[in-house]
Amino acid sequence: MSVKRALYSELSRLYRVTSLLGTNAKLKSPDLYLESMAPESATYPRVTMQVTQRDRMRHMTGSIGLVDGRVGLTISATTSLGADKVAEVIRLVFENGAYHQTTLGHGEDIITVSDIYIDNDFDNTLAPIDGSGSAVYQRIQELVIWYRESLT
Repeated sequence: MSVKRALYSELSRLYRVTSLLGTNAKLKSPDLYLESMAPESATYPRVTMQVTQRDRMRHMTGSIGLVDGRVGLTISATTSLGADKVAEVIRLVFENGAYHQTTLGHGEDIITVSDIYIDNDFDNTLAPIDGSGSAVYQRIQELVIWYRESLT
């Protein structure tokens, strides 16, 4: 099971997150993407994600099945306030202790989680290259997800 797919599955089912996102007219779904880049048809605000680390814990006897994973979430919006609003809801979802020693995801996209927390959180602004468009404001969050992998 992919940590990214489980996180996507979880976030896409949380109305308090998806209600703040734009809607992709072509896909008829919230603008939440498994990849680090969104398609041109994406609207704002939107969330993209990428796995930045998968450190598999080891013991002298071999793997113990615990992964220290990191997933970067990039929340993009046309205003700084819009990006902050979505980021704050995501922070509250994962920092309330609901994902401690439980599962993350739905259906086939489930992983067993030991803990999730936001380790890093910062702002970024993408200015238009030629000055013709509007700036894009970003809030970037790095989630640490400790989860179990099957050793079979």
